[in-house]
Amino acid sequence: MRDYYSNVIKNIQVGYACHRRVNNGKNEDIRYEIIEVNKEFEAILGKSSGELIGRDSSHVMAGFANNGIASRDVHCATHHYGKKVRFKHYSIIRERWYDVDAFRVKDNHIVTILKEVVMPINERPHFFNASQYVDHCNILVDTVMNALFEKNHREMLHSKRVGSLCEAIAENMKGNNIDVKEVTMAGLLHDIGKIAVSNDILDKKGKLITEEWDQIKTHCEKGYRILCGSLAFSRISDFVYEHHERLDGSGYPRGLRKAEISLGARIIAV
Repeated sequence: MRDYYSNVIKNIQVGYACHRRVNNGKNEDIRYEIIEVNKEFEAILGKSSGELIGRDSSHVMAGFANNGIASRDVHCATHHYGKKVRFKHYSIIRERWYDVDAFRVKDNHIVTILKEVVMPINERPHFFNASQYVDHCNILVDTVMNALFEKNHREMLHSKRVGSLCEAIAENMKGNNIDVKEVTMAGLLHDIGKIAVSNDILDKKGKLITEEWDQIKTHCEKGYRILCGSLAFSRISDFVYEHHERLDGSGYPRGLRKAEISLGARIIAV
């Protein structure tokens, strides 16, 4: 029976690939390599299984320079949250666009399924343009926010409010070399590390005990590690890491003072 399903996968007219996480001992490094492909996947990519097996998944799925960043973000989102993520891939060989569904099948393994998508002629760009890059970057944001919503509705609403306030502050400080989009995104994502904090602690009524408070404090570094593993969001990871630091050095996790704290983190703190 196993051989039967294996033959079906090999010959089905849908691209299939299985990716395994490469663990070099650094938990924040989210990198995958291809370990299995079918004939259709080979045809879409224009490469043989020998050329694909063992290759870095982000490089294989890229096709364009910016798309490599998007692929890395897909791996990060799928790995951390176990969500199915959809993005588009352009086959240079076939000159067609494909919908790619990526999902985690078990720890450290991701499967991608490629299906041809019918697009109107005016929506068939022959290169990977800036607007598509933005759409792909938003894959991670949408996945994170959906995961946060499922875990704790109040926390998601709080994050959205902080993102809006950060945008308003940054807009009024444009003359200070501030990237409004980056600060807004950091405000939206500043508490994503709370994904790893128990809801019993987040929803507790009354004063937290020392051990619980210590757990809360870990969310800054956990959020940083999630974002720094994504090439598209590594620039704002420091803002997330430092958003509970205070000018007088009384904040956490590192007790930074004044100019040691990034401007984006100071805006989020406000």
